[in-house]
Amino acid sequence: MHRNWHVAYLKMLALFVALVALAENSSAADRSRLDGLYADLKESRSEVQAEATERKIWIEWLKHDEPVITDMMTEALEQIRTNKLKLALATLNQVVEEDPEYAEGWNSRATVLYLLGAYDRSIGDIGRTLALEPRHFGAMAGLGKILIKKGNLKRALQVYRRALKIHPYMVERNSVVPDLERAVEGRGI
Repeated sequence: MHRNWHVAYLKMLALFVALVALAENSSAADRSRLDGLYADLKESRSEVQAEATERKIWIEWLKHDEPVITDMMTEALEQIRTNKLKLALATLNQVVEEDPEYAEGWNSRATVLYLLGAYDRSIGDIGRTLALEPRHFGAMAGLGKILIKKGNLKRALQVYRRALKIHPYMVERNSVVPDLERAVEGRGI
């Protein structure tokens, strides 16, 4: 179940690395632009439309005004891609230290902590991510995965349902959520 999330995240990271050069002169995530993208995502009529909007949201989340943060994120994402997780963690520690208000720094570090098996620390970083960006469906999906690993299926289902209100076409809607519904409530969608 968690493999799809990991693969999707790595694809998104690769997209970010490819777009860094284009985004270097862009300002950090614009709240009104994100609001519009979230509205578009919620109103999507197809998976294709939702995926296109999701990519735009990830690009906004990853933007940062400071070139040094952008460079560190690029470095960390490459370290994740090449499975140098301890190096990525060190780099992301610097990112969140430099800018503790940068939600994607916390989310990326949460992902690395998850991959290292440090679930409780990952949950803490997901909490920071969601405090800064309450609509971060990627962070919610990560939290759901951890809750499943920890055996808290009821809470995982609640988290996924919250994420689906924001992103109705999340890949987990057809696999993870029905499995959780059967386990928790004895039913499918």
